[in-house]
Amino acid sequence: YRLYKASFCQSIDPLVKMFSLFQIDVDGSESFPSVKLVTTCDNAVPFGNAYFDTLCMIRNGGVKESKKKAVSEEFPENKIVIPTNVTMKNIKKYSFYDLLGLGDWGCTADNETMKKCYHKAVLLYHPDKKQMKSADPEEDRQVFLKVQEAYNTLTNETKRRAYDSQLDFDDSVPTEKQDTKALKKGIAGFIELYDPVFRRNARFAIRKPVPMIGDENTPISEVYAFYDYWVKFDSWRDFSTVGVEHKPDNAGSREERRWMVQENEKIAKKNKKKEIARVTDFVMRAMEIDPRVVADKEATKMAKEAVKLAREAESRKKEEELEAAKKYFEEEERLSLERAKSNKIEKDKMKKLQSKGRNILRKLLRAVGEKLNNPVSEDDIEALCTALDLCQLGEVNDGMGGESATKNPELLVTGGMELALKYLADSKKSIEQRQEEMRLEKEAKKAAIEQRSKNESTSKKKASEHFLTVNEMSMLSKAVAKFPAGSRGRWASVCAYLNDQLRPVVLYTEDECIRAAHNAVIQAPKK
Repeated sequence: YRLYKASFCQSIDPLVKMFSLFQIDVDGSESFPSVKLVTTCDNAVPFGNAYFDTLCMIRNGGVKESKKKAVSEEFPENKIVIPTNVTMKNIKKYSFYDLLGLGDWGCTADNETMKKCYHKAVLLYHPDKKQMKSADPEEDRQVFLKVQEAYNTLTNETKRRAYDSQLDFDDSVPTEKQDTKALKKGIAGFIELYDPVFRRNARFAIRKPVPMIGDENTPISEVYAFYDYWVKFDSWRDFSTVGVEHKPDNAGSREERRWMVQENEKIAKKNKKKEIARVTDFVMRAMEIDPRVVADKEATKMAKEAVKLAREAESRKKEEELEAAKKYFEEEERLSLERAKSNKIEKDKMKKLQSKGRNILRKLLRAVGEKLNNPVSEDDIEALCTALDLCQLGEVNDGMGGESATKNPELLVTGGMELALKYLADSKKSIEQRQEEMRLEKEAKKAAIEQRSKNESTSKKKASEHFLTVNEMSMLSKAVAKFPAGSRGRWASVCAYLNDQLRPVVLYTEDECIRAAHNAVIQAPKK
């Protein structure tokens, strides 16, 4: 063994030196760390995977050692119990997990744990071990082969899932009677009933970690996340070998084998659909009766109901306000119509009284004028009737005897004529003043209109005129000299010359040229 160890270390030494010289960083770049060359490994057997695992552990700073500690802490050694009385007669009652000493909790074990259990089982079941020697060596070999099959199956993910799918599994879900009984205990009773069901079915989950059902203190967001996970639950449970009706290995031909495979696939798909329906059914039922979800939905419903009631109250308030406003305006309209009607009646009444008073005044003025031989003209009578109001009409009529005097001339009072003539003079004076004011106002308006028109024409004229600069005046003088007086179309030629030479934005007109030349002659200093 020492010779073998020495020769192996000598042969592997260059490779170890190469590994120790190069270190690959996370970003892929190579570096040359200042580390000692690893040439010996005293803590590992110098062959196989253990030796190279130890090299990797040294190179990576002991990562694998911490990993082993975490695994050992998660799966304590005392839980691994290898059965010692396994024979070919009773081996069928042991599952692969039982053979490796994992028992009921084997479905949660990883490959590292499987490896550890397998090493323990090998120490018991290997045919070369003395403690397992029996009268039939072939039986020992068959048992060991079964242990090997268990290890190879459980460390291969595909084979392990297919094997786990064949094992007996509790597909039962709580009944309505159980739900009713559990809900009497509140949230604790519900969780006590449904938590084991979710934990059993979590073994088939593809997406991990699988969320737990929680308790009464779990936030409602996590509760909804839990049910969202299970509503979309993706199971790896394989039904390809469960409940098959045909064995393709026993087929007589290739066509028959293909047909058997297709039929088995149909059965597997049907069982898979049933499994999905089973999980979905109990998940939806659990969510429906979960006191936490029920309480949250009730609170949400109450909040929505409160918002709805608030909106309805606000809507009713607005309707009431609109109705009150409508009634107010209707009442105001009614009162307005009544006032208008009353005013019209009053107005008509006053109009009739005024008309009656004017008729009396006319009769009295005519009668008194005849009696005094000083008749009043009809124009003055009408002017006086128009100028006097109802009170003044009553005053004047009463002064001349009133309505009774129109019927009985003896009751006429001639003294009242003075008051009537006084009102007539005042009326004429007022009419003349008003006419004079109207005349003056009319003349003022006319003058303002004329002045505004004059100002507008002046501003337009100024706006349309060009204010010639020194250069433009110089060009104008050249044009006037070029086209002297008496030339045919002189100012048209001068205008065209200026527009051609100066090229203004707004072209000059003949009138502008004439006015500019005239102003230049006027403003020029006399010699």
